[in-house]
Amino acid sequence: MTTSQFLLINLGALLTAFGGVFLKKLSENTNFSEVSIQSAFQIVINPYLLAGVFCYVIPVLFWAYILKTMELTKLQPLLAVVYIYTIFVAYLFLGEQPSLIRLAGIALIVLGVIVVGKS
Repeated sequence: MTTSQFLLINLGALLTAFGGVFLKKLSENTNFSEVSIQSAFQIVINPYLLAGVFCYVIPVLFWAYILKTMELTKLQPLLAVVYIYTIFVAYLFLGEQPSLIRLAGIALIVLGVIVVGKS
């Protein structure tokens, strides 16, 4: 894996983690039981939705670029680093406290990412 591939994978994963935070904020600030054209419009122009979509779309462009030079069966498992970033971002920006069992599961994912990255 090249340095640019490594950086794009991690930047894309970090953006994806932030995308989850923005969509969580959207869900907390939206009354989904009220269905109308006006409420739908308010959701569509909500800054949290726009930021979340941006944070999910940009990494897709990164993945497409990286796939030109990397096998899909290697890249796809490496995208699991999103789980690592999500734990930290959710802790810092949402105050979520991960359980020990969840942290253990993510440690297993990290081990798997290391194995796949070295293959």
